[in-house]
Amino acid sequence: KHPVSKSIDAVMTRFTSTIDFVKVEGVDQVPLLETSPYTKTQFSPVRVHLGMIKDRPDEKQYQGGKKMIAALLEGEFPSAFKNRLTPSTMAVTDTIKAFTNLPKSKPTKMIIVADGDFMSSDKNSAGETLPPGFYKATKETFANIQFTLNALEYLTDNSGLIESRSKEVKLRLLDQGKVKEEKGFWQLLNIVLPMLLIAIFGFVYNFIRRRRYS
Repeated sequence: KHPVSKSIDAVMTRFTSTIDFVKVEGVDQVPLLETSPYTKTQFSPVRVHLGMIKDRPDEKQYQGGKKMIAALLEGEFPSAFKNRLTPSTMAVTDTIKAFTNLPKSKPTKMIIVADGDFMSSDKNSAGETLPPGFYKATKETFANIQFTLNALEYLTDNSGLIESRSKEVKLRLLDQGKVKEEKGFWQLLNIVLPMLLIAIFGFVYNFIRRRRYS
């Protein structure tokens, strides 16, 4: 529901990790991107090889639920050096005007994406660089660029312009798992049932017509 990601299409990631929040006082934590419910997580390191293409994925293993892969952190971040410097070191640094010990940052924000190749680009057979988010196998362009532009604008815009111009778009995507599982049922319902109803209507119509005029 955040303005950065609520009005964009799906994005593409490669070998993404997951993000888990650790509660930090003064920092708001907002999920921005999640996977589909059909996920499978593995501990690093994971061996990846081309032979995996031959193996058909076992759908029963992909029941991990939605996983967060991008998040917004906003607020006053505690210093990494808080309670780490000795009193003697603090006494020395306090005498240096250019050195200031801050227990926490000023109000700020950052966006984390758990995929280092999120904005990487492939090349085609001619050596030309393809846009980020373009998947060569299906010739489909995902919303990686739009998400990144929204993120940069949100991080640099203090007037809330991105929130005021973002519109509510509800993506009613089909659940591919249910589509595959219930495909036969809906095909029968939409093709065989209408034909069956027409046949019943024709039989009843002819039966009544014969009784009336014979």
